[in-house]
Order: sequence, then structure tokens, then C-alpha cells
Amino acid sequence: MISHVSQALERIQIRNREDFLHSLLRHDLKNKNQIIQGYLELLEDHDLSDEVKEFVYRAERAAKDSIEMIRKVRNLRKIEEEEEIDEMDLGSVMDKVLSEHKDQLQEKDIDIDMAECDCKVKGGALLEELFSNLVGNSVKHSDCEEIKVSIRVEEDECMVTIEDDGSGIPDDIKEKIFEKGFKSGTNAGTGLGLYMVREIAESYGGSVEVEDSELGGAGFTVHLRKVKS
Repeated sequence: MISHVSQALERIQIRNREDFLHSLLRHDLKNKNQIIQGYLELLEDHDLSDEVKEFVYRAERAAKDSIEMIRKVRNLRKIEEEEEIDEMDLGSVMDKVLSEHKDQLQEKDIDIDMAECDCKVKGGALLEELFSNLVGNSVKHSDCEEIKVSIRVEEDECMVTIEDDGSGIPDDIKEKIFEKGFKSGTNAGTGLGLYMVREIAESYGGSVEVEDSELGGAGFTVHLRKVKS
């Protein structure tokens, strides 16, 4: 009995140590990346050739992508830690997500059409991250002019569909986009975004699927467990 307790305590100590080192590494890398971005921004104030400007742009994008990857890895660890599931108001979650992307939507002149939502689902804090990734994908990668958010409520679940009128997703990669590390196209991100979307949805007892949008682009439908009133 004592040996089992000792082994359990040792595993807890190892996990706490790993958590500390991961936190330290993320913090250090984030700070280093911010320094890199600062110097790159200073370079933009100089008279650079078009070729050098392109190099600076690519370096800035790589730095931003690495910061985004750090954030996604942190959230993936939260999923592994079995985040506490609670009741979440879906309308409030979507309002926060769209507010977060408001500046990007205005900058790219993208219209948002969102249906009224009166549904509570089983989820946690990462639910906002899930929908932020889907909206962000449409904003950054689809070259769309309109994003539509629709919600369908059934007896046991709420289904949220986020679709756009952009370039869409080819049929031959639809089944691959949720795989860890999968990237496609010149503007591909970290390869973790959609993988994390699927992991978060499944951690809450739900699922996600991709299809062609009626608007002409891509559509993602997230299935979540409804809280019965």
C-alpha cells in the first residue's frame, strides 16, 4: 500500500515538474518572439528594397505563427488535463468570439450574419477557443466576403454551423484537415488549429464535421450536448 502511495506521489511530482518546465519554456519563447517582432518592426521604418521588405514580412509572420503555436499547445495541454465541464451559454460564447474578431472583420470588410441563440450546452472555457479558431480560419484563409453563423437545436444537442462564401476546401483534403500538423496552401498556419477544434469538441462529448457551404465556401458544423432544462 505504501509503495503504491509513493509511486502516485512521485507521478504527481513529475507531472508538476513537467507543467512548470512547459510554463517556463512557453514564457521564455513568447518573450524572445516579442523581442524579434520588435526589431523587425524597427526595420520597417528604414528604406528597404522590395526584396528585403518581403524577407521582413516572412520573418514577422513566422514569429507570429510561433507565438500562436505556443498558445495552441498550452490549450491542448488543458484538454489533456481533463478540463472541468460545466453549463455554457452558447449565445454568450459566440458574442465574445465575434467581438474578438471585430477589428479583423471590419478591416477585411466581411459581413457577419448570426442567428439568435438560446441554448445552453455542456462545455468549458475552451469552447470560446473552438469557435474562435473556426471564425478565424474564415477570416484569414478563405478570402470570403460573408460569414454566416446558424444554430439548430434538437432534443439532445445544439448544432452550430459556421460557413462562408470563400474559396472552400477541396474534397481530397476534407478528411485530413483535422489531423494533427496537417497544413495546406501558402498561407497555412500551425497545423494545430482544426486538430484542436476536434479535440475540444470531443472532450465535451461532441463532434465537428466539414462540408461545402450553401454560400459557396466551406462550412463547419459543431455538435454539442444540450443542457436539458
